[in-house]
Amino acid sequence: RDPVRFAEAQRVVERKEHTLEDEIRWIEEQGPYMPSLIDYIDKNKARYDLFIFFSYRYYHCFFGIPKVKEKALLVPTAEHDQVLYFYISRQIFRQVAGFLFNSVEEKMLIEGIHGVEKPSVVVGVGIIELKPRGGKFREKYGDSKRNFPRGKTLFC
Repeated sequence: RDPVRFAEAQRVVERKEHTLEDEIRWIEEQGPYMPSLIDYIDKNKARYDLFIFFSYRYYHCFFGIPKVKEKALLVPTAEHDQVLYFYISRQIFRQVAGFLFNSVEEKMLIEGIHGVEKPSVVVGVGIIELKPRGGKFREKYGDSKRNFPRGKTLFC
């Protein structure tokens, strides 16, 4: 991110009156700017059963979700701020197939502001055990990768 260009884009979108083009410039300047990821998603969408996108306010969500909206789940990581009211945010929330929320409050916030009612679940934030034992996983799926549940997911 170029701090000078981003600061200017930020000043523009902080104004009450700004355009969709201003918001797109803001999202591109904010970074990470990754057109190659969007190309990959577009070219490989048939290879994956599901695409899980994190943090709605970034480039990969705005440009990636429209490529795979019927397979896109979003972990919004939303908070009550100005970006939540942007046109680009509304567009993202309306295009996904469903949501994985971090809290009930996040779910209520997005559904309340944007009126979206999509399949969703509150999953929270996970904690990984430092020394995983893996016994229950091995009991269920065995040691071989061949026994791992099928289906491909791309996390963005």
